[in-house]
Amino acid sequence: MILSLFLLIFAPFSFAAQPAETSAPSYGILILAHGAGKEWDSQVSGIRRAVNARVPAEVAFGMAAPDAMQAAVDRLEARGVKRIAVVPLFINSHSSVMDQTRYALRLSSAPSRVFIQAMKKLPSAILYMAGMDFDPHKRVVLRAKIVMTRALDDDPLVADILIDRAKELSRRAATSFPCAARHCLPPGSRRRPSKETVILVGHGPVDNAENKMWLATMRGLCRKIRAAGGYKAAWAATIRDDAPPPVKAKADAILRDMVRRADENGGRALVVPELVARGGVETHIVGILRGLPYAWDDKTLAPDPRLALWVLKRARRAFARR
Repeated sequence: MILSLFLLIFAPFSFAAQPAETSAPSYGILILAHGAGKEWDSQVSGIRRAVNARVPAEVAFGMAAPDAMQAAVDRLEARGVKRIAVVPLFINSHSSVMDQTRYALRLSSAPSRVFIQAMKKLPSAILYMAGMDFDPHKRVVLRAKIVMTRALDDDPLVADILIDRAKELSRRAATSFPCAARHCLPPGSRRRPSKETVILVGHGPVDNAENKMWLATMRGLCRKIRAAGGYKAAWAATIRDDAPPPVKAKADAILRDMVRRADENGGRALVVPELVARGGVETHIVGILRGLPYAWDDKTLAPDPRLALWVLKRARRAFARR
């Protein structure tokens, strides 16, 4: 996913019952996050601290940024880590950023052609924000053994968070803008999930083939959401902000059509963003849907303590398979 710079709003929490290791650790965790300025970095660092309470953890900000990854790897190795699990805090594994990251970490033999082409089209200021000096052949120097996990994808913890987000929208007595009168439940009203359609909205990648894979993963989440909440339906859409204008316009039209269809015959659309955190992309969804009635509260996956648990689980499983 290119240029999806999310702002993570995450309340710090602790694992006081399980203090950080004092002896040489068996492995460490490198968390990858896109990065989007001081507030984003601060909140992601909160996740790192929560994970670090149990396993040595560092974070690297940027889109496949070798310098940031090198610095984080160096910090882990200085802490005595001999094995590193790289855990991408990204929505989907089907991404040219993931492909380029694998190359930079010496887990694949060739850089991502899609990533390189996309980076060449970006202004230098955007590359700076993304932590990129844009040397597509630069790689991280490693002494530790390294493995890389999948992104968030359709992990059960992710599904549980999205199920909670949908249920909260469904039972709200009043939703924030842009809720229309008959889409805001009056006080004392009962939920009618059989009349509600959940619309899961993600950012989406530039590449068409990757977008199809994103939607396939999201539809799997939709099936879980529908079953857990008893909704009339659950659909998936991506807004593809960074795609060429005709592709972006088509994605916008598809999303608007979904909301219109959900509104038919007394229905109610519950629009749930599948974004790591608030930071700008959620406002793009509101802009696309301007003038349409739907329930919305712009709550993203974060803040939620299950995200730190997900990082720990991904890393543990990565080494358990070795």
